[in-house]
Amino acid sequence: MKKILIITFLFFQSQLNAEEYVGSIILSDSTIYTFELNLIINKENITGYSITNYGTSSETKSSIEGTFDKTKNEYVIIEKQIIYTKSKESIKNFCHLRIDLSEKGSYKSKRLEGEFIGYYDNNKKYSAISLNIAFGREKFSSGFPFVPSAPYFFSLFPGEKEPMGKFYKYKYWKNTSRHVCVSQGITEGELITTEFNLKDNFTKIWNKNMPTISGFLIAINSNAKSKAFIQKILFLR
Repeated sequence: MKKILIITFLFFQSQLNAEEYVGSIILSDSTIYTFELNLIINKENITGYSITNYGTSSETKSSIEGTFDKTKNEYVIIEKQIIYTKSKESIKNFCHLRIDLSEKGSYKSKRLEGEFIGYYDNNKKYSAISLNIAFGREKFSSGFPFVPSAPYFFSLFPGEKEPMGKFYKYKYWKNTSRHVCVSQGITEGELITTEFNLKDNFTKIWNKNMPTISGFLIAINSNAKSKAFIQKILFLR
């Protein structure tokens, strides 16, 4: 997950090289979350903590580590562990952030800008590739900070031992998305051809008529150990 991060901050610095930054994270759907960084810089090494959504029911504090390149005024910051959260969501479903920042502007109007990538610190299995197909224009909450709203969608993936045709609920968009295994136990290098009835399965899962297809994307998971590609996609009436 890669999103734009803009932090406009109040800046404080002491003899211990402690720096505080207060700003916002802006997602691709224009959702904004408050974000704070408290950094202790010792030469090129960074330690400290981050706080997301301060003062809300989902306020979360995480320890951070990273590096600072003084010659380029660039920061690499990685959230390592959740210290506490007020959210009712299970901590195992949280993603950590890797943040790449650079200083912009003069000292009086200095700001940090950059990008962040969400990652998971666990031993879960990942599919190398999936085809996501979205329906309609209405968007629904993911139920979790940093993950933007999305329309109804199916995510079709090749499995190893997962039962073909089984529908899975993901930890996000639990009521408006389903992940579906469309193949199983394929030999390395084998070409897979699958069919999936969008209309019938949409009605089966959500008990309503299928809206118009509004988009599709091919998702590549960088955490997966296997590799795959899609040769052709056909939408048949």
